[in-house]
Amino acid sequence: MKRLTSLALALLLAVAGVSFAHAGNYPEKPITMVVPYNAGGSTDIAARVVAAAMEERLKQPIIVKNVNGAAGLLGLNEVIKAKPDGYTIGYTSLGPFVFQPHMRNLPPELDNVEWIGQDVDSPYVLFVSQNMPWNTFEEMQKDLAANPGKYRYGSSGAGTQEHIALADLFDKIGVKVQHVPYASDAEKVQSMAGGHLHISVGPMSIVKQYNLKPLLVLYTERLAYAPEVPTAKEKGIDSVHTHWHVLYTPKGFPQEYLKVLSDTLAELTKSPDYIEKLQKLGLDPAYLNGNDMKKKAEKELERFGVIINEVILKK
Repeated sequence: MKRLTSLALALLLAVAGVSFAHAGNYPEKPITMVVPYNAGGSTDIAARVVAAAMEERLKQPIIVKNVNGAAGLLGLNEVIKAKPDGYTIGYTSLGPFVFQPHMRNLPPELDNVEWIGQDVDSPYVLFVSQNMPWNTFEEMQKDLAANPGKYRYGSSGAGTQEHIALADLFDKIGVKVQHVPYASDAEKVQSMAGGHLHISVGPMSIVKQYNLKPLLVLYTERLAYAPEVPTAKEKGIDSVHTHWHVLYTPKGFPQEYLKVLSDTLAELTKSPDYIEKLQKLGLDPAYLNGNDMKKKAEKELERFGVIINEVILKK
């Protein structure tokens, strides 16, 4: 019995030793990062920046995989159902976690993932194409009020953050604007150039990428990289919407691997080079660890539940 016990103990120690050695070498092969939106959108752009920076530090490729559909839920579900072996992670904006449970009457997924952390939190900017006659928010507001239902605003889908942010804003200023969903930011911009779409919203990265005209920041403070654009608060409008991005993993992800990824993300967001890359794109680095990110998501789930029920679902 003693020999068996000793043998069993030796095996356990050996397994433990292998496990720790493996954690020390993690990652040993490429990691897949699932983005639940089309390539070229604001979330995808940010994902590719963080993926490139992380793979440089981890010494393994991070392959961005776009899984678009159901306002982000298809990509989220792919990560949730993935084998938690350390080699599939997710990168998303808040929509699939915070909006879709209310829009589709689904249970929230906040407890069904492990949280690596937040890397970006960028205020939303209302923008129009360069060929629109409005050069200020007041000019746009006056025209919208005088022509109810004439103009159209675009989003990347019903129940997405763009839809909710603009529906909230227009409800607060008392104007009627038609909502038109699109499959991607590129499609929205093409429609704006053709005069079929008039207004949309997104982080400043989209404004810069497509040379659009920003009229209002849905935030309390002006942006350092766009100080000429006024805020909703300055206009007396209580409409704050920011575009935060989070990295997460399937439930059961090895904790030692999770720590490697979390520590890497924390180091990145202190790097002047990484910060500069984000800011050039009009994105705001804003690190939160996994625990704080989950708490924030829980608060946002509650806050947007009120907005969605009052502005979207009751109409």
